[in-house]
Amino acid sequence: YIYFIPVIYIKFFVFHKKSMEQRKLIKFGNNSYVISLPKKWVQENALTKGTPLYIQEQDNTLRITSTRPTHPHQDKELRLDGSQDLEALKLNIISAYINNYKRIIILNPREKVHNIRNILHNTIALEIIEQTPNIIVAQDYLDLEEISIQELLKQSDVLIRSMLSDTNTLIAKKQTYKNTAFAQEISERDEDINRLTLLAHKTIKYRLTKANEDAVALLNFWETTKTLEKIGDEIKRVVRLLIQRELQRYKELIYLLRDVETHHSNIMDIYYANDKEGALLLAAKKHTRMEQATKLYKTYHNNLTIATCLTRILIILQYQNILLRMTYQ
Repeated sequence: YIYFIPVIYIKFFVFHKKSMEQRKLIKFGNNSYVISLPKKWVQENALTKGTPLYIQEQDNTLRITSTRPTHPHQDKELRLDGSQDLEALKLNIISAYINNYKRIIILNPREKVHNIRNILHNTIALEIIEQTPNIIVAQDYLDLEEISIQELLKQSDVLIRSMLSDTNTLIAKKQTYKNTAFAQEISERDEDINRLTLLAHKTIKYRLTKANEDAVALLNFWETTKTLEKIGDEIKRVVRLLIQRELQRYKELIYLLRDVETHHSNIMDIYYANDKEGALLLAAKKHTRMEQATKLYKTYHNNLTIATCLTRILIILQYQNILLRMTYQ
């Protein structure tokens, strides 16, 4: 049964798959009325007692739906002049993208056209459909119903594993020193992770507006994808530092990097399996790994490049601890 207050007529018509049924209105209490819903419609929409339903009123018609009504996305219009701060513009574009505006209009881009194009290209499926010196129009062609947040998370994880694995492989082959091409390749993978994270957050915000979605699970995905993005950022910075030094004399650092790679794989395997006990066991050993990295930092604190590299590795370890907490909490 569904209750609604007030009702000004005594007959109500239920439209179901282009057919119309007549239902009688039943008085319930002093101020309420009740109408029964078709059993077939209830079953097809997997409704049970306590399921929230949504009512939209228009003239003398009520529309009942099992999902929260959606509203058309507005165009996001950004006005840009010569004094417009580029960073503020970037934040506005990203905000519009994550908040699922279907069209972004940027007026008077002029000398910032190249920068704006780069910002737009750092998203997934936000395409420029019009460009002149006076206007840039970008259209979002995504169907968020078809996006899997889990798959986006896994793609980010695959990229991070490859970044760590390839870094350790090149170190073993003594091919990292002054290897700027490899550092650029790692940066490009990090940019891919950033794009995947933006799309994940865009999809999560969309899902949070829908009924029958697990908000706690969605927020877990938000935090996990954001943490993976931060790990990718730190790996990129570590590689930029590593290529500045011949690393063979820093054997403890090499061993630590291998351990970081293995630790990440173990954490994510446990995360996918939702293995809370395994996460707790790994978390219990986190202090040993952190102490090892801290000890190395103290050893090389006078070597700015290596000390900074170890600082970044410590940050990665902290983010890995967050991933563990996302599993066992």
